[in-house]
Amino acid sequence: MANPITASQLSRTSQSSQYLLALLVLVACLVGIWTSSRIGTARMLAMYGVATNRLPAMNEAVRITPYDSEVRFARARALLNAGQVTAALPELEHAAALQPRNYGIWAELSGIYDLANQPDKAITAINQAIRLAPSYAHPHWQLGNLLLRKGQRQEAFREFRLAANADSSLVPNAVDLAWGAFNGKAAEIEQALQPDNDLARLELAKVFATRGAADDAMRVFRQVQNSAAATGAEREKLQAELFKSKRYYEAWEVWAKGQDGGATLKSKGTGAITDGGFEKQISLTEVGFGWRINPEKPTVVVTLDTQNPFADATSLQIHWEGKSSTSVYTIWQIVLVEPNKRYQLNFAARTKDLVSGGLPEIAVLNDFEGQVLASATLPQGTSSWQKHSLEFTSPATKQVVYLIVRRKSCTVLSCPAFGSAWFDAFSMKANN
Repeated sequence: MANPITASQLSRTSQSSQYLLALLVLVACLVGIWTSSRIGTARMLAMYGVATNRLPAMNEAVRITPYDSEVRFARARALLNAGQVTAALPELEHAAALQPRNYGIWAELSGIYDLANQPDKAITAINQAIRLAPSYAHPHWQLGNLLLRKGQRQEAFREFRLAANADSSLVPNAVDLAWGAFNGKAAEIEQALQPDNDLARLELAKVFATRGAADDAMRVFRQVQNSAAATGAEREKLQAELFKSKRYYEAWEVWAKGQDGGATLKSKGTGAITDGGFEKQISLTEVGFGWRINPEKPTVVVTLDTQNPFADATSLQIHWEGKSSTSVYTIWQIVLVEPNKRYQLNFAARTKDLVSGGLPEIAVLNDFEGQVLASATLPQGTSSWQKHSLEFTSPATKQVVYLIVRRKSCTVLSCPAFGSAWFDAFSMKANN
């Protein structure tokens, strides 16, 4: 019969197990510390090698940790920087094998295959990157370039389309590529890219306008569904391109869609003065068909005044207190007109203590610095609200006129101005 195990024997066995477990934990910790130290040392060497472009440091990093994908990847980049494409290729292949779910490594490997003139392998690698990151723009763009160089135009632009829809900043480059590939045929370019969001549509419209295809630009712009998307920088860029090409009706449509949620579009636009009663704040960054101001502080101050307006709640006050330029338009607006048509401009003005050899003038010009079509000069001194009317014929070849307020030219070199003038109730109508 076996002797029973005593309590003391059980205690000694338990203590031995605990010692063994502690020893194993200690060994594991030491191995972990040793491994971490090697990895840390290798990665520091790799970072140093990349920063200084020293291949010996990269080689030592790989020797220390040959199975670290980050070190392999870093050595490949260093070899590339040294122009050693052939040597970089196996390093990236090692990195991809060690970390097969890293889309960035596959994208980089595709680029190296491309440099090594192995297009089929480049396409295979970038397709793997796309499988790992299907919504990222860069891999689709990279594949599109590879396919386009192989002559697979339709397949290439499918990838460009996916990239541009993921990142609208790529639209100009995509359009440039499509412009050459489709010989400037805007409809085919639009079909190839198929922008699926408003920002991409605005970007495409802007590029069309830049290329002189204003009609196609407007066709794309009219597909913009969200008026909020038409209020920002992309709308202003499109509008600026249309201004450059003197497509003012189209520029007005683009501008109007960004105003009041698109409500301004309900008016025709021609002969319409924006906020003629100065009931809204004037934007200091206006680039469209609203009022623009050029106050020459501190001697010329432009403000909205709620005291004693001619109509509604507000009028515009311009106050002069000394020297100012007669060549500066203190306030002005571009007004859409029909060519060779008779118009009547109406407004109200009053003055207080106005003294100058160059009095305020309200004028209609045929261009920014062009011919005066009609003008009126305010009187010296103080006057109550007076209605004014000016008649003019719009130029036969122009779609806009410029409504300006400035000082008349002086006959002497020193020509300050003092006092105030108020303006209100600007309106324009066509005379049949």
